[in-house]
Amino acid sequence: MSSSGVIHGRITKGKSTRTRRPPTSNQLIKYVPETQRQIQPSRAKLTKKQAEYDDEIKYFYISRGYTLDQLHEAMEIIFRIGATNKQYGGYVDRAEFKKKATRDEWAKIAPYFYACKELKKDVAVRINGLYTIEPSTVKKEISRQILPVQQAILQRQQPTTF
Repeated sequence: MSSSGVIHGRITKGKSTRTRRPPTSNQLIKYVPETQRQIQPSRAKLTKKQAEYDDEIKYFYISRGYTLDQLHEAMEIIFRIGATNKQYGGYVDRAEFKKKATRDEWAKIAPYFYACKELKKDVAVRINGLYTIEPSTVKKEISRQILPVQQAILQRQQPTTF
């Protein structure tokens, strides 16, 4: 059962979130609240600290294929940066950490994909020279990103030299 109360004429639900100061006395005692927030480094300091380990973050996130949770866990165990999972997400949300191609990029890849398909060769796509999209994934993404009408047109075209 939740207890409710009235604070300054307002009805509140649950326990009061205010901390109460001890009664004043003649003693000089510094008041310290019961629950003191842990002080975390500012965002700018964390970004600079993460930038020092840019190569390691790229290695784990792109080369090894770690998820954000795995990246956070590995970096905190090894380097003790002090960043949260959300802060790692913000850090890797940049162009050089990209793992997926855009619809426009798939449209540019599609003619090459269909030309190689006629030659019975597989196509793997490398992004930023680090992350490789496997041939099976390329095939699925082309079918998802390119409209069927466009696929038919691209398949009827003569292969071009790339």
